[in-house]
Amino acid sequence: MIRYTASVFLLIAGLTPAVAQQKKCEHSNIHAIFTASNGSDIELNARTGTIRLSHSQAVALYDCGNNTETCFTDYHGFAFSFSRECDKIGISRDPKNTKLTPEIVSVLHGNLWVVFDASPNFLFHYVVPKGVVGIYVGSTPSFDFRSLFHDHNVQIGTLNAVEYQITSDSDAVAACRR
Repeated sequence: MIRYTASVFLLIAGLTPAVAQQKKCEHSNIHAIFTASNGSDIELNARTGTIRLSHSQAVALYDCGNNTETCFTDYHGFAFSFSRECDKIGISRDPKNTKLTPEIVSVLHGNLWVVFDASPNFLFHYVVPKGVVGIYVGSTPSFDFRSLFHDHNVQIGTLNAVEYQITSDSDAVAACRR
């Protein structure tokens, strides 16, 4: 019984730092709105700790970032993580350095289109050093942008997805430092 209790204690103690780092967004000041041509929008509001996806209820948004990366998740299929240093965007495969490893779909002149295993229904358009400037949402809830890795002639403009672009009055999202 003592061995079992000690094992449970060690397990809980080992998990505590990971859970403590993933807190509701209480201290971040980011508020950004991404709009689509059809009028729907995505609102990422770290001030209130919520995210609202096109005409749905707002859900809790959690900050999983640290000093080296910006990271947000709702634990229900929306998540992204980018390095705070521009020269490290998309290159780290070390799980100790990033919580969510970006999978780069396409690159063009400082523009990256990135998908994460934690949010396969979203494709993030990232511009170095500006940050996330667009979010593509799959045409169906089961759409998986990771399927693009099998297409060697990916053309972002022809995707069967809704593109949401950041509005001019929004805060920068995950901008990096040079």
